[in-house]
Amino acid sequence: MLSLSFSFINHLYKNPFARSLIIFGVIVMVSPWQPDAYRIEKTSQELAGSKSVYTYRDIDNDGNSDKLRFINFREKGFSSVVVYRNNRTLGQWNFKGTWNDHRPMFMVNDYDKDGLKEIFLFTYHLLPQDH
Repeated sequence: MLSLSFSFINHLYKNPFARSLIIFGVIVMVSPWQPDAYRIEKTSQELAGSKSVYTYRDIDNDGNSDKLRFINFREKGFSSVVVYRNNRTLGQWNFKGTWNDHRPMFMVNDYDKDGLKEIFLFTYHLLPQDH
C-alpha cells in the first residue's frame, strides 16, 4: 500500500498538468487579495428604445482620443451625437431623423482646416406621406 502511494505521488510529480496546478495553487495562496481592483460600478445608462454606437477619435488634435457616442432614437425620429473627454460631456447635438439600424454613417475630419475636426452624421427622416 505504501509503495502504491509513493508511485502515485511520483506519477503526479512527473505529470506537467499536475505540476502546473500545484504552481497555480501556490501563486494564488501567496498573492494578496485586492477586492477593490475588481469592483463593478455603473458608468452609464441607456434609454429603452435607443441604440448607441461608440467610437474614438482625436477631435481637437491633442493626441488623446475623445469618445463619440452616436445615439439612435428610431421610434422618436431623432438622433444624437455626444462627445466625451475624460468621462465628461463636451457637447451634445440632436438631429431630426435617424440612421439605419446597423451602423451610423459618419465622417470625422478637419474639413475647414481650423485645427478642430468636424463630425458629419448622415440621417434620414420619413416625409409625412411615408408614415
